[in-house]
Amino acid sequence: MSTFDLATRYIRAGLSVFPVRADGSKAPALPWSEYRTRTASEDEVRRWWPRDGKNGIGVVCGAISCGLAVLDFEEESAYSRWEVAARAAGLGAIIDGAPLAATGGGGRHLYLRVADGVTHTIAARDAAGQVLVEVRREGHYVVAPGSPPATHTSGEAYRWIHEGWALHHVHGGDTGISLDDFTQMWDAARALDASPVKPARAAPPTAPRTVSGTRPGDDYNARAQWSDVLGPHGWRVAQVGADGVTYWTRPGKDAGVSATTGRCESEAGTELLHVFTSNAAPFDADGNYSKYAAYTLLNHNRDFGAATRALAAKGYGEQKKGAPAIDWGTGEPVAPVAERFQPFPVSALPEPFRGFVSGGARAIGCDPSFVAIPLVVAAASAIGTARSLVLKRGWEAPSIIWAAVVGESGTAKTPAFKLAMGAVRAREAKAMAQNTEAMKGYQAELARWDKENTDWKRDKRTTDAPPAMPTPPRALRHLVQDTTIEALAPILSDNPRGLLVARDELGGWLGGMDRYAAKSGGDAPIWLSMFNAMPITVDRKTGTPRTLYVPQAAVSVVGGIQPAILRRHMAGEHQDSGLFARLLLASPPRQVKTWTEDDIDPALAAEVGGLFDRLYELQPDTNDNGEPRPLLVTLAADAKALWIEYYQSHASEQAELSGALSAAWSKLEEYAARLALVTHFVRWAARDPSLASESVVDAASMRAGIALAQWFKGEARRVYHMLAESDTSRESRELVEWIERKGGSVTIRDVQQGCRRLKEPGAAEAALNELVKGGRGEWRGTAPTGGGGRPKRAFALSTCLHVYETPKTLDVFGVS
Repeated sequence: MSTFDLATRYIRAGLSVFPVRADGSKAPALPWSEYRTRTASEDEVRRWWPRDGKNGIGVVCGAISCGLAVLDFEEESAYSRWEVAARAAGLGAIIDGAPLAATGGGGRHLYLRVADGVTHTIAARDAAGQVLVEVRREGHYVVAPGSPPATHTSGEAYRWIHEGWALHHVHGGDTGISLDDFTQMWDAARALDASPVKPARAAPPTAPRTVSGTRPGDDYNARAQWSDVLGPHGWRVAQVGADGVTYWTRPGKDAGVSATTGRCESEAGTELLHVFTSNAAPFDADGNYSKYAAYTLLNHNRDFGAATRALAAKGYGEQKKGAPAIDWGTGEPVAPVAERFQPFPVSALPEPFRGFVSGGARAIGCDPSFVAIPLVVAAASAIGTARSLVLKRGWEAPSIIWAAVVGESGTAKTPAFKLAMGAVRAREAKAMAQNTEAMKGYQAELARWDKENTDWKRDKRTTDAPPAMPTPPRALRHLVQDTTIEALAPILSDNPRGLLVARDELGGWLGGMDRYAAKSGGDAPIWLSMFNAMPITVDRKTGTPRTLYVPQAAVSVVGGIQPAILRRHMAGEHQDSGLFARLLLASPPRQVKTWTEDDIDPALAAEVGGLFDRLYELQPDTNDNGEPRPLLVTLAADAKALWIEYYQSHASEQAELSGALSAAWSKLEEYAARLALVTHFVRWAARDPSLASESVVDAASMRAGIALAQWFKGEARRVYHMLAESDTSRESRELVEWIERKGGSVTIRDVQQGCRRLKEPGAAEAALNELVKGGRGEWRGTAPTGGGGRPKRAFALSTCLHVYETPKTLDVFGVS
């Protein structure tokens, strides 16, 4: 059969084809993107493959080819191992009916038609980290059998092992296999992964190695069996391989492979559970877990302290006689201490933001971060989808930031928030007034149309077309309060540059995500897409149209939240989904307010307002279809060098983390770039003379973005520690912060008079003694005053940082 005949038969089978070079490169012989949306004509096929033509046949994957997704196995042995696991999962009928091809390199291509869109990429790598199994899907293509041997560098031809439906007409047939079936096949492929082991997730806090004895968690890892850990929760052994690897099926699944044990170990030699499915909560996809970590997640909801105490009660662990007492709940002799609060790096902000933040904080009597954080997030939203920063090919950082200021009532969050939102709220009010006027005009046009339409209907002899109904005006919006997806979708559809959710209390935003969780999984998955300006599709119960598609759904989020509310929401599924990892957090210690006549300079406020107007006027680029897309900006060479240095250092930090902090670090990586992008365009809008180009982010902006990201790292450590601390630890931290506000040194009487909970006789001294025992400070004698008397005893913090004084460091924009 000639290449032309084969190509024609592929088209009749519902596949889109185009020519590929027969020079070993497998590269397209012409631009092929248009064949992702249309199939080639017979004339085109004849031109591409004449009687003596030597081009290979490329088959386009995705929707144009009836939902084609091709599982690509680099080695025949990998396919054979996968087939055993897939048939054991009950997928034999699908395998027998699907076309299977041998590739020129000795691998295998399994052709599948999937009813829903496939978003997977790489399933497995070999021990050297090379791709072993991947999927070719929307945006990809494969070389099909019938291509000349010269298409592959090996000189071997692609050939059919089993043709299945590949050469048969499928238009109007079934819709292909379900996404669930494909996911089971994908899980079987994930079981082949032999790439270097990643750090274990959800690992417990590491106790100092100086502690004598065997910790319960270590003992449990050594003595427990995986069947004891997983069996009580519905996990079952699917099969045991000849190499000793055990394959497990998750609860709720009749067959298939969801995880393995016996394949990988931690650096300490602990055998790990490797989970590769995303449907095995509380485990993460692609996660590695020790027996102790798995036991904790399954039985104690990530509370390692509770898990350790429970294991100790069961006889695991042993403490050496004569050794210091250990709290097995933490694994440490002394409770961990939260990091000290570091001042917000106001110097990393460009003017006029710097002066506005400093002046606003003085006028309100609050920490500068209370003004700076909502101001920066508002600027990110004003840029919106008009610009993105290219870090490398395929990696673009959008101008989207989510942030929350954590604090109790009465910490001046609200007035600071109101000040920072002033320019955006003024623009929103102006837009709403314009919308009101436009709607009045529309109502008048609608009344005229109604009369004309009525007259047209009554005129039975008219041959004229009916009068055109006027189109309602689109409301220009910047701010939203209602955060349900059904309410947001139509507003986003009319405002493709994006929106800003700005709320004094973000508890409502978090709570709204769970509102419909029992029926549809809640709004959280769509919010995760909006963090990266991904497209969303929303099916509405009312309104026209019922289905809304937003190609770039971009929403920045900022507001305040009380610690108790954040703690309650963070304990749920939003931590597992990664939603909290995307939220920049800050919790400055409470300040004592003092009266001041300071106020914001009206000229400075007007300058900030004008800056926001320029940001909102940024226009996006357009794609080949005339649809808006971000105009891409690049990094200058010195900025790129700074980014790479930060990236490498950040990766080393993350390798030492686990659990919630590791997830937060994964997002803080790109946040440095997003903050640099915002800084760059604030400088542009302020007409900074040192800015060389609008389209190139320089080293100063990147340095500022990194400085802000580093500060948010410290706050992430502090806030996550605060949310997990016990009542005793929290009281100790609050006492230390109170002493810092007093200058770092206090007497017992100072504490009795200043701390309500320590007014009882002996309570203040006992609390200070606990700080001394924990290494937080020491007792010192003070000289008597006036007419003599005994020296007084005062408590002094070991190291006192005046948290409200900005350190004298080099300004990122070159000002000391």
